[in-house]
Amino acid sequence: MENSYPCKYCGNCCRNIGDISVLSQLDRGDGICKHLYGNLCSIYYERPIFCRIDEGYNKLYAHLLSKEEYYNINLTVCENLNKQKQI
Repeated sequence: MENSYPCKYCGNCCRNIGDISVLSQLDRGDGICKHLYGNLCSIYYERPIFCRIDEGYNKLYAHLLSKEEYYNINLTVCENLNKQKQI
């Protein structure tokens, strides 16, 4: 597994935060993050830990599952979001 998450910068994860309670303060009211411009985050270097795949794993999930398992979960979610958006 790579040393960092293989993000494709499509922005779909940032367009689907409406049901994620820990990100509710970022929702602009339609399920899209208020900091998303195009496909990029305008607060990338200050974004919450939940938006940082690698840091989030190290700080929150490393004691629960392997990095490969964590990446696979995130990749599955990403693929499902892309299918919904027909990318």
